[in-house]
Amino acid sequence: MVHHPAFRVGKKPFVIVGMEEASKGATVSVNLGREAQVALLDDERFSRTPYIGQHGWVTVASERLSEGELESLVLDSWRRVAGKKRLAQLAP
Repeated sequence: MVHHPAFRVGKKPFVIVGMEEASKGATVSVNLGREAQVALLDDERFSRTPYIGQHGWVTVASERLSEGELESLVLDSWRRVAGKKRLAQLAP
C-alpha cells in the first residue's frame, strides 16, 4: 500500500499530496464537500479523487494552479474539516 503525505487538523486530513502522481505529476487533493466538488469538476483541471471522491475530494495537478488558487483550495479544505472550535479561535 502506498502512503501519501497528508496534512491534518487533529486526525482529519484536509490535503493529501501525490494521490495521482503517476498519471498527473505532482498533485494536490483537497476536501471541499460535494457541492464544491460538482462545480470544480466542470473545470477540466480537476478530477474526482480515487477512493475518497465520494466524500467531496478533488485532485488537481499542482502545476496547473496559480499560487492564489492553491492557497484558496487548501484554506477552504482546512475550514471544512477544522470544526467550530478551531474556526472560532480564528475569528477577530
